[in-house]
Amino acid sequence: MSAGKRGLAATTLWGRGWRRLTRIWRSDTVANVDEELRFHFEQKVAEFEGLGLSNVDACARAAEEFGDVQSVRESLTEIDGRVAKKHQRAEWWEGIVQDLRYVARGLRRSPGFTMTVIITLALGLGANAAIFSVLDRLYVQPPAGLPSPFNMRRLYQHTINRGEPYVRSGFAYTEVRAFRQAKLADFPVAAYSARKVRNGRDANAAEIGGAFVEGDYFRTTGVRMALGRPFDSTEYAITSNVLVAVISHQLWQRQFGGDSAVIGKNIDLASHRHVIVGVAAEKFRGLDLKPVDVWLPLSTMGVTTGRKPGWYE
Repeated sequence: MSAGKRGLAATTLWGRGWRRLTRIWRSDTVANVDEELRFHFEQKVAEFEGLGLSNVDACARAAEEFGDVQSVRESLTEIDGRVAKKHQRAEWWEGIVQDLRYVARGLRRSPGFTMTVIITLALGLGANAAIFSVLDRLYVQPPAGLPSPFNMRRLYQHTINRGEPYVRSGFAYTEVRAFRQAKLADFPVAAYSARKVRNGRDANAAEIGGAFVEGDYFRTTGVRMALGRPFDSTEYAITSNVLVAVISHQLWQRQFGGDSAVIGKNIDLASHRHVIVGVAAEKFRGLDLKPVDVWLPLSTMGVTTGRKPGWYE
């Protein structure tokens, strides 16, 4: 072989070797496979040319020996892809471990700074968790225990207060009654007012969550009773003064030990004795963020809380 030929051959081999070496830094799997196939094909062509075949014949013989190149290419691409992903995961974990070691060494050298970071993270995570739980309950998750929560609607009124737009969700009973009588909606409407109620006759008795309801509240919400019944139409009536109560499943378990004979028993609320007529379904604790343990007819609010009932007349 002449010097020129040897120089050409050396240059070609060096170029191929350099291409193979640079494959280490490539991330394109398909390009890697194509480069590898091209390299081996060229090697085979050079081998046949060394046996005296022309370039055209050498290429044809090489193609025959390689067979179905597309199938080989797809198989190699799949294998190379798996290997590349494995290496990437290993490098990622190695980087994470190195970062953690670096951070740990730094924190050990500065214990005061370490405590500051830990306390800051704890406060931040705690605050975020609390905010998320509130927003999740308010805007994402419906109240628990409702059979058809997405069929429920809460009424709001857009109004003007001192020249500024204002949205309110609280209504006087006269407004609720007018809305119901006007038949502005083809669905039942019930009102409730959430209030704390003293659980016992003692002035220092603990307070529990209460809700004063009307308008066939339990039928409107679709909440079933675990025991007993909801209020009837006479007990719901705004002119009624019957002291009855529906208690939550949790209060039934906590205060009455889950007694199946609780219906008809008494519960003292703010020095007034109420007859238990029902136990609400286990998961239902009202429609607001604060859990409710006892539901009472709206007409008895003045008696139970001491608040004058004129607000709903």
